[in-house]
Amino acid sequence: MLIQRFWAALSILSLLPAPRLSDEAYRDSGALLSFAPLVGAVISLLCTLSALSLYALAKNPSPWLAAAVFVIAEAFLTRGFHLDGLADTFDGFGGGWNKERILEIMRDHAIGSFGALALISALLLKTVCLASVWQNQSLPAAILFSLLVPVFSRTVMVYQAAFNVYARDSQSLAGNVVNGTQQKHFLYAAGLALFIAAAALAALGLKFPVSAALEPIFAAVLSGFAAAALLGLISRRKIGGVTGDVLGASVELSEAVMLTVLALF
Repeated sequence: MLIQRFWAALSILSLLPAPRLSDEAYRDSGALLSFAPLVGAVISLLCTLSALSLYALAKNPSPWLAAAVFVIAEAFLTRGFHLDGLADTFDGFGGGWNKERILEIMRDHAIGSFGALALISALLLKTVCLASVWQNQSLPAAILFSLLVPVFSRTVMVYQAAFNVYARDSQSLAGNVVNGTQQKHFLYAAGLALFIAAAALAALGLKFPVSAALEPIFAAVLSGFAAAALLGLISRRKIGGVTGDVLGASVELSEAVMLTVLALF
């Protein structure tokens, strides 16, 4: 059953191929979302391998090319799902004056000025900061940070769902996910993320001092969670809870913040 929940999470949170599953595999949405960090690990591994391949094959290795390939690959592998949530969230919060109007704007598929600015800013900031990481850190450290940021950003998403209620009255897939995710599911996801981080550190730790990576990782993850907590607070005040768009925005916002912090080290 656990492997089925992982496949279900992979099929929902990415466009990567997954086996055809029965409806039963999708019913426990909280347990399903617990596997989000592992989905993030699969996505980040593919993105990192793509970036590393071009970085290694280039006559003059370019951190900018590696960063751009990573960001584009992540956006493609997730169908732009989280980026769409970021744009809709900023459009709604920036253009709506009450709960009903905010939710109406967030449901609209068109992107407004606030959403476009958020989208461009996030992509630009992530690319610049990731390029800085690849340029200023050792290659093993850059690979480690690239692998872990998407893992913990998906853990942030589980946190957002576990500690909030769904803002809309009508039920949907996002509503089932938010209402079905409990604090225990966040603990499962956090434990899984820490296990993935430990495994990555063990695999790459022979190439550089592990102690040197712990401080920037801790600072980045703490900052990412703080940014998501602030977004959750704003969302509760504006619309009384969170939506699927806010969950997606939490992923993108936390990634941008974590990469910014990592670029400062």
